[in-house]
Amino acid sequence: MVLTIQDSPANVNPQPTRGVPWTAILAGLAAVAALGGTLWAWWWMLALPAAIACFITELVRRSRARERAHRSGSIAAELRSVVMGSLPAQTPRAASESDTPGEGTLHLGIAAIRKLALERDNLRDVIDAVGDPLLVTDESGSVRLWNSAAQLFLARGPDRLLGRSIEELFTSAELVSVHASACAGETRHAIVRLPREGGIRSYEALASPVAWRASGSARLAVSDDADTDGVPDRAGAVLSLRDVTELATAGQLKTDFVANASHELRTPLASIRGAIETLMDDSEDPGMRARLLRMIANNVARLEDLTRDLLDLSRLESTDEGPAIALVRGSALADSLSVFFEESCARRGLSLRFELDPALELIHSDQRLLELVLRNLIENSIKFAHEGTPIRIVGEAIPVPAGTGRAGMRLRVIDLGQGIPLAAQQRIFERFYQVDPSRSGHADRRGTGLGLAIVKHGIKTLGGTISVESVWQQGTTMTVEIPACVELLAVDAPGAGQATLSK
Repeated sequence: MVLTIQDSPANVNPQPTRGVPWTAILAGLAAVAALGGTLWAWWWMLALPAAIACFITELVRRSRARERAHRSGSIAAELRSVVMGSLPAQTPRAASESDTPGEGTLHLGIAAIRKLALERDNLRDVIDAVGDPLLVTDESGSVRLWNSAAQLFLARGPDRLLGRSIEELFTSAELVSVHASACAGETRHAIVRLPREGGIRSYEALASPVAWRASGSARLAVSDDADTDGVPDRAGAVLSLRDVTELATAGQLKTDFVANASHELRTPLASIRGAIETLMDDSEDPGMRARLLRMIANNVARLEDLTRDLLDLSRLESTDEGPAIALVRGSALADSLSVFFEESCARRGLSLRFELDPALELIHSDQRLLELVLRNLIENSIKFAHEGTPIRIVGEAIPVPAGTGRAGMRLRVIDLGQGIPLAAQQRIFERFYQVDPSRSGHADRRGTGLGLAIVKHGIKTLGGTISVESVWQQGTTMTVEIPACVELLAVDAPGAGQATLSK
């Protein structure tokens, strides 16, 4: 907003009031004294004081004139600084007896303008504090006001924003349509997709009509045909943008989750129902009955796995509490997992090897989460490892400089198996995503598609990270790193090496 103040001669240099013409009177007396010298020898006794008085009077008059001019100039400069935005810090002085009759009123006017300028600056700060981009346009669709978030969003300086139309600033036809509806008096909002530096993002665009006011010499919008005596309200618009990308993504994930979960539940239920209907026909074939019963048992187990994984994922995503940190023994954790997977490994001729650094004997972590993460990673490796190959769980401490706290822990689950295609490695942590496009394959390899999603959330809860390295048809290495969970004394213990447990 730009305001222009034109100085009026009446305001800047007010005419002094007329007083007694002492200079003329003294000059007349001096002239009379000079003429009287012809009659009186001591005429200079009157002429000299009169001349001195005239000189002093003229000096005083000129000094007062300069003081009034300086005071008027200071008032005009102060008025300009207030209006143009450079608000002086000091409080305007009160009117004094030395002021001319118009100066006291002018000081009161400056104080009022100063108050309005302060309110203007406060309003500007409030608008700039809004984190969402905000643009205000006049009746012609030209931008007149904006906040700093809009300037940053559009990457434009003030000279490239003022007077620009919405069509110049945005290429989205839907966003332009929302703004046009607001200019027509209708409040509208819509979800628009706009290209940004990191890719396409979703924004909620809200446009509301606003009365754009303009009047006289100080008006918000200036046009060539504006009425200088007063312009009626005109329709403008206020346009705001709110980034809802995460919300839109969450909504899409929810939709996909329901669809995928329904599919995963419907398939085993259909198999169970078909088997039960066949059994109800009183089939006398013992082999058929045994095969149908195995089918029912396998699908019931699959439903149990799916329910378990859904509950684990739900707990990890919904809890607001941090991990329950306690002392976990690495050897006990290895023994527990070895017993758990003993049958699965024997069925496929696999060997499970725990190669843990002795420093990992005492781990400060959440035992339930740590077991959940390793169980899902090992289960995945068992499904896709080549028969007769080993699955290695290698654990080591990540040393840190002495005196800086506990060391970290790095766990790697290594298998020699099918591997993961490079194009799929970025998606394996998504819910229900399976590398096999048919979502099936070997019966032992069919999973719920939730295992790695559980691992990702579990590692996040523990404050760690997970990465994958895989070569198609050669094997996969999943690496988990958890910070500040190993005592430094255990890391620096003499004779630290590696202990290998093969199961």
